[in-house]
Amino acid sequence: MNLGMKPLLSIFVLAAMSGLASAQTSFDASTRILKVPTIDFDGTVYQNLQASLDADGRLEIRSFAAPSIPQDACIERQTLQTYANSPPRGYLAVLAWANAMTVSASHQPGTTASVEIDYIRILEEDVSTGQLTAVAGASEEYSQSRAPLSSGEGALWVRVPRCASGSSSRTISSSRVSGGVLGIDLASTPGDYAHWWTPRGDIAPFTSGKRYLVESRFRVNGGAALQFGLDYWRTKTIDYNGYDVTCVTSNNCEAWVSAWFGDTQGAFIVRQFPVW
Repeated sequence: MNLGMKPLLSIFVLAAMSGLASAQTSFDASTRILKVPTIDFDGTVYQNLQASLDADGRLEIRSFAAPSIPQDACIERQTLQTYANSPPRGYLAVLAWANAMTVSASHQPGTTASVEIDYIRILEEDVSTGQLTAVAGASEEYSQSRAPLSSGEGALWVRVPRCASGSSSRTISSSRVSGGVLGIDLASTPGDYAHWWTPRGDIAPFTSGKRYLVESRFRVNGGAALQFGLDYWRTKTIDYNGYDVTCVTSNNCEAWVSAWFGDTQGAFIVRQFPVW
């Protein structure tokens, strides 16, 4: 997240929270990076926070290793599409999705590159009050053990040519759901990216003043990267009929896409997307 505060004030605000943080908190004056290994804020434990100044002199706080944009990534950075803040007319369902791939297309076999997902939830926000409510039926808690994910839950697509989602897809054979966690080993398929999604849930009409977020608890390991997104659908059962950025002719409409997350240094982290 980016705090639009004066840099020195922001650093002092973080320092004032030191009672919540681990004793290993440090500030490197040469790089102007504040490192907080662990912080417990309002009952949620965040790992590996790093705070630094962005190009505009504001303090940017990250709770994961420096993000790694994968080679051949279709969308490289957080993108808020036209209808990010509310669904267009005629769209009455929503789902969340995720992409995962190795950072390098030539990832070395035998080295770690995997993601683990505890849950993915869609939250409906009342724009006027900020109140968040879970969208019924649109969450994936990964409570039922299975291997691999079915073709109705996700697939592998080739990473080259870039953005070729319509190309031949295959089952994510390296995926496993066990102990309430979805794990995907990406090291064995560096030439592909994994794309999977939650069930669809009903949402309010476009005039309702609602917008939709995704919350997930996840871990990224080694040379892997993870990204989330959200799509509106006309109904809960209608089929995919192609991509239309204007959302006029298509049956689904991309709302937003998150930034990529790199290695979380062994920690599960909880995040909500997008950053408005």
